[in-house]
Amino acid sequence: MHALKAGGTFLGAIDLVITENAIPYVKSTLDTTSKALKKLAEGEANTTDKLQFKGIQINAYDYVTPIFPVHIALLEGTNVDVEATIVEAITNCVRRGLEELATRTGTGSDDINALLTAATKGQTTASATAITYDELVSLYASVDNAYGNSERGAFAMNSNTLAACLKIVDGNGRPIFITDVQTGEISRILGRRVIIDEAMPDIAAGAKPVAFGDFKYYHMRMVGGIRLTVFREKFADKLEIGFMGHVRADGDLIDAGTHPIKYLEMKSE
Repeated sequence: MHALKAGGTFLGAIDLVITENAIPYVKSTLDTTSKALKKLAEGEANTTDKLQFKGIQINAYDYVTPIFPVHIALLEGTNVDVEATIVEAITNCVRRGLEELATRTGTGSDDINALLTAATKGQTTASATAITYDELVSLYASVDNAYGNSERGAFAMNSNTLAACLKIVDGNGRPIFITDVQTGEISRILGRRVIIDEAMPDIAAGAKPVAFGDFKYYHMRMVGGIRLTVFREKFADKLEIGFMGHVRADGDLIDAGTHPIKYLEMKSE
């Protein structure tokens, strides 16, 4: 058995597509929210206006795991399917890496653009070490209901932050967010889904531990899915076979100007 480390449900919540080739493409955006109907009097000529299309180019960058050499004695000397275990472990490694890049570490410069870099601040906390109920409400209210409604809106946070939300109590010391009687977990906050993303930062001064909005507006493309490269000759002198995970990917927040996802930022000390 290999050690496990949760990544969360982030990749399942975003707009993730797998393409057959690595040709760049543009996700177009158009903001007409400032345009409105007007009354047109009889015989009056209507005015014209311009539609300004913009776009975000989606490329394909190479990301790899380390090469993991494995001695053939281990591969061949057991009834356990060691190679399958290695493949599963590397696949999980790639998925966690993509979540970290898409959530907070991608620079956007010849790189995936991280959600927490591309998104807009919705609320700043009064404390550097704690989140209040009112601050979650303010974050929720800062996102237009077109993105934050019950069908599309969701909160994203890691397990530690969710645990902190579980401890928020009212004036009588009773928990505000009630756990599901069947699962024992909080599945909704303020009536909205909770996406567990372990790549989200912990609560700390200046951190961005919570995001809210429609996560389908974060677009990620993978070229051909996760690949496994096997090095049979590179380590032959040591009687080892190397395994490496590889993915070609890019991702960015598709924001036409109305900010479909916003984050909560902790007060800086």
